[in-house]
Amino acid sequence: MMKPVPVILASDFRGIKGLAVAVKSAIGNRDCPLEFYIFEREIPDSEKQILEANWRENYPELSIHWLPVPPNKYSGLRKWRGGDMTYARLDIDKIPGLERCIYIDIDVVVNTGLKELFETDLEGTAIGAVEEGVGTMNAGVLLIDVVRWRQENFSEKILDNCYENGWPDQWGFNAVITQWKRISPAWNCANTEKPEKILHYKTPIKPWQTTEPKMWLFYEWLDQTPYKGWRPEPNQEYIKESFFSRLYWWLWRRYHKLFPNSKSKP
Repeated sequence: MMKPVPVILASDFRGIKGLAVAVKSAIGNRDCPLEFYIFEREIPDSEKQILEANWRENYPELSIHWLPVPPNKYSGLRKWRGGDMTYARLDIDKIPGLERCIYIDIDVVVNTGLKELFETDLEGTAIGAVEEGVGTMNAGVLLIDVVRWRQENFSEKILDNCYENGWPDQWGFNAVITQWKRISPAWNCANTEKPEKILHYKTPIKPWQTTEPKMWLFYEWLDQTPYKGWRPEPNQEYIKESFFSRLYWWLWRRYHKLFPNSKSKP
């Protein structure tokens, strides 16, 4: 019998609806045994119990590991779209016995089994990822050879790079890991009309922050979790953050068209 595929996620309480959907959709479409390692901050035990009961409804043997993250652990690092929990995945090297894993952001819907992704040949590299732009990985969905990761000391190198340059962790990934396996874009797809293997909401405003029609698949899955029927109230802070995020990226693209050899990386 196949050993469970380790799936890594990271969330604080603000992202709990995304966490609920990401895990529920992965379980609902599973084609192999799964186990989840969830880096978490300030998620109450009562909420964890409710989630676990929901996730185990049709999968009673499911293994779930909650990995607490101290409140100020990443306080010196740049927050990305209001949060810093994505840095927590850099602690995968500290999970005992972990040799290979899949990491997924919480703003995803998993539409297929993960066995094919997990068994992808990394051809000697530590990372498998979808290319986004020329030579740039999107770190929202990753296949990781944790043994190779530890050998290369990538966790420390990426953190050091982010501290030194003041940019988010995905930029650190691209600056430090120059050799990685390109995997099919279907594993990290932003097309909301025809979602492929993993739908990734690569938007400044996340699904649990809006009821825009293009988020329909997220809410189909949310209604299979303990948050059935929940919908967000309009939030002006999210709207403001979205505007400035889009403005920042527009300026970034314009700058790098004019200065293509700039040190900064996406």
